[in-house]
Amino acid sequence: MDEQRKKLEMEKDAFWDFSELIPRRTEASGYPRPVEPTELTLSPSPTEPNTKETQSDTVIKRYIPPHSENRLSYQNEFETSISYTPSDSLIHKVTLKKRKCTYRYYSEFLQDALRYRDQAGTPCDYVPFFSYVPQYSQMNEAQRSYYLWFRSAFQKGIEIPIDYSYVLLYVFELINLGNPSNAEQSRDHLIDLWERYHEAFPAISGKLGEWICDFSLLHRLAPPARTCAELVGSVPSLKEFYISMPNGDTQRCARSLLKYCSSYDYRKSKFAQGDDRALFDRHIFEALLTAIRHYSADGMLLSGIRLEDSVLIRDLYAGALCTSEQRYRMEVEYCSFSRSNELRFLVGDIIKYSENKIRAYLGVKSKMTVYSVTAELRTVLDAYFAQALPVRRATPKSKEKQAYEVLYESPKQSLSLSNAAKIEAESWETTRDLVDAFEEESEAPLKREQEEPPLSAEGETEDTLRSRLGAYWDVVCGMLSGDLFALDKAAREKGKMSDALADEINELAYDVMGDALVEETTGGYCVIDEYRELIEQLREGDEQNGTK
Repeated sequence: MDEQRKKLEMEKDAFWDFSELIPRRTEASGYPRPVEPTELTLSPSPTEPNTKETQSDTVIKRYIPPHSENRLSYQNEFETSISYTPSDSLIHKVTLKKRKCTYRYYSEFLQDALRYRDQAGTPCDYVPFFSYVPQYSQMNEAQRSYYLWFRSAFQKGIEIPIDYSYVLLYVFELINLGNPSNAEQSRDHLIDLWERYHEAFPAISGKLGEWICDFSLLHRLAPPARTCAELVGSVPSLKEFYISMPNGDTQRCARSLLKYCSSYDYRKSKFAQGDDRALFDRHIFEALLTAIRHYSADGMLLSGIRLEDSVLIRDLYAGALCTSEQRYRMEVEYCSFSRSNELRFLVGDIIKYSENKIRAYLGVKSKMTVYSVTAELRTVLDAYFAQALPVRRATPKSKEKQAYEVLYESPKQSLSLSNAAKIEAESWETTRDLVDAFEEESEAPLKREQEEPPLSAEGETEDTLRSRLGAYWDVVCGMLSGDLFALDKAAREKGKMSDALADEINELAYDVMGDALVEETTGGYCVIDEYRELIEQLREGDEQNGTK
């Protein structure tokens, strides 16, 4: 009985034992790790009195994983480091660090490239080829023959059908076989490939533009002289490599600023078109030259403008097939033209200020807002334009003479007293006829047809101006009432710039009366003083007629 009672009690206690429900931890499996003992000496706690002798003979052993040991010991990942300073460039320093390579990358590709480098191709039928990373070993005999024929035809200037993978393989060949003896020729071939195939294969445009830059900096080549703006624009970073900046050459500096470092392009202005385009090209360039000389001192271009250097760090030929011999880390310190907002806004405002001067010379009243041009620089630019383009007032457009207007011209004949007496006698006779007619009309009931009298030439101009302005009429009336922000508020409602809206109003007015209607002042936009009376008369006419 005692044993049975004990068994029942044990079963009750086992009901509350949850240890059996917890999953057991499995023993770690795998390869045994090497043991590296490290001696650690225990010292007494600073808060406890040193009542015992220091236990300096205590040794604690712990495991150090092999990968962390390798990471600590592998501190230098570069073999060599070379730095140089390009001449006449926005790039101030280039540092090339050769990577350590324990593994030979694309060694088979390099051997094939050396084997096929001097083989000339012969004409053969087109064979398609595709590969994301094309290599010689991926092609069959027919594709390899067509590649050799494409390479020979390209160098001779012969156009043949081609696939993107063939072009990419030729690019990989050029950048991996480049050496000081043929570097410039290989770079010329890379530029030719970009010019010929960047439209047919847009995927190569930006990448090849950057690889040409890497190739040139690796082999210390100067920027190519025949680079087009489209190639520079396709480069995602380091456009400054393509900008040649000889020290002291203000003309090349001005061209580079116009091309790469301006927040405003005057060539898109509607006033810089047609016969006036040459005027804009000449004087904006000369004004920018004047500003460069103002900001340059001690023979250093733009030394008066604070420009900080930027630093770019990247691996050469990112995204390209790159052998171990071409694996470099590049660090570039350069003056950033394309990303310096301060310089971009300053150049853009200098161009806007110059365009305002040219507009004034052409008689255009509208002006663009300028912020960055200081009072000192304004004085310098004003002195240039005062000598180069003295301000003149534009004459209104002359109307083309209609055929019927000839009938109203007085006949050209010599002065005669007898003819004058005859004209006087005829005029008195006409006067008597008119007096008699008015007397007869006064006796009869007054009957007048309500019809609008014909407009005079001036009235016709006013009516045409009122109708041409259309939706802008309320804006013009608001400016006439003294609201200098009427045009700004209307521009915001229409989602336009204030300058653009002022230009639209002035264009409509120019078509009617040959002159601008509104102009910009220090406080805002207003109606030009000469036409305030005209607009006031038109507005009074609207109020009398009950129109808005």
